[in-house]
Amino acid sequence: MKPAPFDYRKVSTVAEAAALLRDGEGDAKVIAGGQSLGAMMNMRAASPKLLVDIDGIATLKTISQQQDHLCIGSMVRHVDVMEHPDVKRLFPVLAYAYTFVAHAAIRNRGTLGGNVSHADPASELPAVLQTLDARMRISDGSSERTVPATEFFKGMLETALDYADVLLAVEIPLHAAGKRWGFHEVSARHGDYAYLATAMSCDLVDGLMKNVRIAYAGLAQHAMRCVEVESILEGRQLTPELGETAGRTASNTLPVAGDQQASEEYRRDLAHALTVRVLEMATS
Repeated sequence: MKPAPFDYRKVSTVAEAAALLRDGEGDAKVIAGGQSLGAMMNMRAASPKLLVDIDGIATLKTISQQQDHLCIGSMVRHVDVMEHPDVKRLFPVLAYAYTFVAHAAIRNRGTLGGNVSHADPASELPAVLQTLDARMRISDGSSERTVPATEFFKGMLETALDYADVLLAVEIPLHAAGKRWGFHEVSARHGDYAYLATAMSCDLVDGLMKNVRIAYAGLAQHAMRCVEVESILEGRQLTPELGETAGRTASNTLPVAGDQQASEEYRRDLAHALTVRVLEMATS
């Protein structure tokens, strides 16, 4: 299939992009790597009248370590995030999770900012970013704001971005560095969207789990943390019994839905099993 007719503008500044988006009043869309939006347009699942190409904004293509966070520009390609030495050193869970994200051709073109802005419920990265206390830096062309990752994802393909907003960067606090972590997912084939994915981070102090974060992708609406599981684990030492309790809580609590790929019952079984696996991975 082919997309509906549309206009195209390539911009070189955030202010220019925001102005075009504002004038479009919801009928203009940012295009980054185009790996999700392009497919949706071909299937007529999205029909924007104007595409605003932000590939020419050089300031969105850098990764830099700031005083209290690592700043990953929204136009940094997946492969460059995955292979960046600071990401590998500070946040290995993110680099590891990237080995499950799509395939090399898509990682070479797609961007981190495009992925989180698209907010596919089955995408791994929104779950991982929530376990790292990441925040999204956003501009409307005249002012900036930051939104925690836990508040950024609102629903299926829905985020906190307004129609005139441009995602500038993903910021990961340095206090999330050096944590113990786990990640696991199940999919039909390696690189496919996850039936369910689970990510976890914590500090391990004298064998006790502290500052526990655990998040899931592949749910009914969007990736999310499970505070019920976190509260069970916080301050505790992992035992087989505690792992089983956490797994059952995830299975019974998460808003899971079935579809043609996997039934609700199967996803609930996965929530249980993957919770146990990431706990073992993080504490071993």
